[in-house]
Amino acid sequence: MACRRALIAIGCFAVAVGLPAAGASDTSREQLHATLWMQTSAEYRAAVEQVFRLATGRLSEVVQPGTAALEQQGMDPRQLASLPTAIIVDLDETILDNSYYQARVLRERREYDEGSWQAWMQEASAPVLPGALEFLD
Repeated sequence: MACRRALIAIGCFAVAVGLPAAGASDTSREQLHATLWMQTSAEYRAAVEQVFRLATGRLSEVVQPGTAALEQQGMDPRQLASLPTAIIVDLDETILDNSYYQARVLRERREYDEGSWQAWMQEASAPVLPGALEFLD
């Protein structure tokens, strides 16, 4: 039943965005397939959640008091140890799911352009990837 629902969702999305024309490039087909997989695949969701659970579990092993970025090498060790831990991550497709922007580009049969990307970012509507908030917390 779940498989049937997934197939129906994929079919609806394909109709909504329009299947690539017969002469469409392999790249546009790959982008459509990748976007569909990210948005509908239970395997993708499970893999992302698993990576964040693993990363969360490993934090205590890799983050130790007194470790520092290169910029902090000359700091007093006591002051350094009193600072909160910082985790630096990329946002796009690491924390936020921008496949919805890609779906929009595909649906409108356009290519990426800086103007539409800036408009997408101003919307601030990209959902958080599964497990990302728990990791950051």
